[in-house]
Amino acid sequence: MSKSRLKDFSNIADDASTSSTQEEMVIEAEVVSKETISTKDDRAMKIVKRNMYWSMGVSLLPFPLIDLVAITAFQVRSIQQLSDFYDIPFSDHRVKNIIGALVSGLGSAYLGGLLSRSFIKSLPFVGNAVSMASMPIATGAMTYAIGKVFVQHFESGGTFLNFEPKDVHHYFKHYYQEGLQEAAQAGQSA
Repeated sequence: MSKSRLKDFSNIADDASTSSTQEEMVIEAEVVSKETISTKDDRAMKIVKRNMYWSMGVSLLPFPLIDLVAITAFQVRSIQQLSDFYDIPFSDHRVKNIIGALVSGLGSAYLGGLLSRSFIKSLPFVGNAVSMASMPIATGAMTYAIGKVFVQHFESGGTFLNFEPKDVHHYFKHYYQEGLQEAAQAGQSA
């Protein structure tokens, strides 16, 4: 073979190794990107779950209505921490309105049940026992669902200004069911 032909083959080999290296770099970038997304999702879910645990804990307060105020405070705190995590300006007033709209979307039966669980605490002896059996799971699920809806919204580039509760009611109900399972598991492991 002539030297020019050997040069042609060596150029092809160089091009193939460069192409292979570029493909490896693209694949590596995709893996790093997926790991970053996964890590970011994991960190956001840690915020959601941590506040779910707190709301489950404060639901055990033996004082009717004070427990609901404390639960709402942890729900607001969860959203505030998520907004800080996603670098989105926080609006306390807007968040409270959004939480009210999301929770009311669960229906009057749920809201009535939550209020009755809180007020049943005022019954001596039996009240706290009945409330302790069901309220932590329900409030944990609600806090979880609120957090998941906001993680989804912020991940898609949303802000508080373009958040529409009516557009996410379906997701909220789905995440509430998911939250019931998460809260039940948390209750069993505690």
